Amino acid sequence: MVQQIFEFFDQQSDLEKLTNVSIRHIDALYFSAKQIFAVVSYDSPSSLENHWERAAYQFAYRVQNQLPGELDDLRWDMYLVLFVDAQEISNALKKRIESNRFFFRKIIITSSDLNRLAEKLPLDFQTKLPEHQLERLWFHDRHFLQQWQSCVQQSTNERLSKALFQAEDQSVDKLLSSLNIPVLAEVLSHED
Repeated sequence: MVQQIFEFFDQQSDLEKLTNVSIRHIDALYFSAKQIFAVVSYDSPSSLENHWERAAYQFAYRVQNQLPGELDDLRWDMYLVLFVDAQEISNALKKRIESNRFFFRKIIITSSDLNRLAEKLPLDFQTKLPEHQLERLWFHDRHFLQQWQSCVQQSTNERLSKALFQAEDQSVDKLLSSLNIPVLAEVLSHED
């Protein structure tokens, strides 16, 4: 399945595959004048969890650390793409790895993400998507609320009104009142 990622990168006209460089723990390297990608594949979430740091250190030491001065700006546009051959991984593991911005950004791709690589990878912004899929590029408030709901602790989730997560178009005042947050005018009136 990692082959689909290689094929995707091979199809990007701005990216070149480095074929004359072999780095332990890295399956492939792709570069352009703007970005560098390292691709690593794992056969299970536990393998990812136990070995991703090895790939990160190798990518940092063998590529980022060796960039000549004129390419120094590229160190801010380096990405470690970690493919795991599983439909999904735990949110905690994904958050722990992707939140680690030490050296460069880490991006986890699962087998369920393979049909959305253009959306998941930070390539130059391209709108080559069919028009009916362009709506997926926009992030709506309800998406934030649904993601937030899935991330907060159960006790917090229970305290929040379900109306907050199920409401389609609520005003800010309604949302604040459902969270029992006082309106600014009420707070200011108590300061007198």
